[in-house]
Amino acid sequence: MIKNYFFDLGGVLMDLDVNRTLQALVALMPGTASGISSFSANDLFGVGENRLMAEYQDGTIGTDAFVAALQPMCRPDVTRKQLLAAWDAMLLGVPVRRLEALRQLRKQGKKVFLLSNNNEEHLRWTREHFNQIGLRMGEDVCDAFFSNEMGASKPSPRIFQEAIRRSGVNPAETLYVDDMQVNVDAGAQYGLQALCAKGDEWIECVNALLR
Repeated sequence: MIKNYFFDLGGVLMDLDVNRTLQALVALMPGTASGISSFSANDLFGVGENRLMAEYQDGTIGTDAFVAALQPMCRPDVTRKQLLAAWDAMLLGVPVRRLEALRQLRKQGKKVFLLSNNNEEHLRWTREHFNQIGLRMGEDVCDAFFSNEMGASKPSPRIFQEAIRRSGVNPAETLYVDDMQVNVDAGAQYGLQALCAKGDEWIECVNALLR
């Protein structure tokens, strides 16, 4: 029986549109669109290739260092505020239906946790958003494990080991939901019941487990 749930944040609970950030960053750069057409998602999110993102995501560097690294790509007049607004543009928020699905799990006596790769600025935005929509840490979600606070990112073994240890769950009784198969496979190696799902896809699966 599934008694506990680990949910990824971006792409599972929260809607994301990375292209919004790419377009916003491009607008801050010098030159014409044709001159910067090679700038892509891989420049910011290249898995295993982007040291800047890896360090920001693991909490090795903070927002000041991240902004300082991006600033040279931008026009001289671009401000820190503009850069961070562009970085946050991808974050679309948690739909009400998913928040209600979490609350339904809690009403059923299940424990709900977040297990997410994140960074300092996006976590700041996320916590403000949680307050705005009334998502209550400690009530709707029992606890949260964010990579930049734990010093390790999925699919690193350490973040799964620490999340399991700190939450005190039995992995065999815990469903882990992520939108990236590589992370799902990593979680399964530690005995978690794992589901690869995006957006609303997980809601029906979870509802079926409650029937």
